[in-house]
Amino acid sequence: VVGNVASSAYAEGGGVALRFGQGGSLTNVVVADNQASLGGGVFVDSNWGTAPSFVSCDAWDNSPDDYAGVTDPTGSDGNLNLDPQFLDVSSADPTDWDLHLALGSPLIDSGETTVVDPDGSISDVGAWGGHVADLWDQDGDGFPSWWHPGPYEATVDPGLGWDCDDTDPDVFPGSGC
Repeated sequence: VVGNVASSAYAEGGGVALRFGQGGSLTNVVVADNQASLGGGVFVDSNWGTAPSFVSCDAWDNSPDDYAGVTDPTGSDGNLNLDPQFLDVSSADPTDWDLHLALGSPLIDSGETTVVDPDGSISDVGAWGGHVADLWDQDGDGFPSWWHPGPYEATVDPGLGWDCDDTDPDVFPGSGC
């Protein structure tokens, strides 16, 4: 959950606004670079019952704060407050960002220990971690995006059937990767 803005003067939860009645949990979620008037990262409305739990989540650089309406879970249950070190967030347009983790990211193998990546290691925190990380096919061309941290590996990844540009259905292994 990255790069969102709740623009109303009374907006809560630029990244995530939760109104849970029965608790629930967020696991291995990155909430970064979001903005709102309250709870830029995560806002939990305490009027709606039991608050959710957070497990191995990373809240980073949200404005004005990472958490509101709930005790900041950083430092417990694997929750972090670290720069995710995404591959590319240089564009002014967040839809152009590459949210794969860079090779030096502290979120690699920092996820919930009972969840594993496709290679069997402890899951990475974020969209490209967990046992189904190798199933993302955003452009619907039948070729999933690469899931491993770091840039696309042109000598290895096409042979695995992984798409170098999963936003364009006309680009896939064998046709431009």
